[in-house]
Amino acid sequence: KIKLLQTNKIGIWDVLENCERKGSLDIHIKNHKPNDFESLFNQFPNIKKIIFNGKESHRYFIKNFGQIKGITYYVMPSTSPANTMSFENKLKIWSTCFE
Repeated sequence: KIKLLQTNKIGIWDVLENCERKGSLDIHIKNHKPNDFESLFNQFPNIKKIIFNGKESHRYFIKNFGQIKGITYYVMPSTSPANTMSFENKLKIWSTCFE
């Protein structure tokens, strides 16, 4: 899996560095601390695309960093089992951001 990501120049990073959450649902997140995206963008200035795994991660990112010029955002359906969308539909939608 790591080789696939490296070959395709894909990085994976959580929007939040840490938080408190009761259970597994994002709606229960409290006391969150965003990851240091400024350092990430300084280290990797050629980032052109950010793909969010669900609406909540996008919401936290926008709240803390806003829209960044030159970067395209994709908000994909959450891969969480709580999202009842079929795997096939998730795969079809997720595939659009890699075209």
